Amino acid sequence: MSGDAEGAARAVLAERLSALRERSGRTYASLARRIGVSGSTLHRYCTGRTVPAEFAPVERLARLCGAPAGEREALHRLWILADRERVDRQGPAEARAKAESESGPEPEPEGVVPGGVVPVDVSAGEPGSLGESGSLGETGALGRRALP
Repeated sequence: MSGDAEGAARAVLAERLSALRERSGRTYASLARRIGVSGSTLHRYCTGRTVPAEFAPVERLARLCGAPAGEREALHRLWILADRERVDRQGPAEARAKAESESGPEPEPEGVVPGGVVPVDVSAGEPGSLGESGSLGETGALGRRALP
């Protein structure tokens, strides 16, 4: 973690979560199972690599570890600050991704059929439209070929 103000709330939240875990005497895996996250996810929360996207796992951890109401309220305030830091840090990238997902899929270029297969009228004598034997085979007058 950096020594400057960036990530300060995240670092303090991580320290408090780590202290709760240590105070409980339980492993990451056993606590994680009970609060509904993986052991590696809980470890990331306790080391400050990740801030939970919602407060629920923090609250469940605090309750499981016996934190009194005042300590849970302080954790909630810290989580709000750390979450704001996370959103501010990820804001531009997430905004771009959200805008791209809201605009929907890009339309197919004109003349291209979804899936890349176009009907070929073999009676028109298009090169490559007939099999090696030169007959229409089972496809009849309308064959299919994949686009390059």
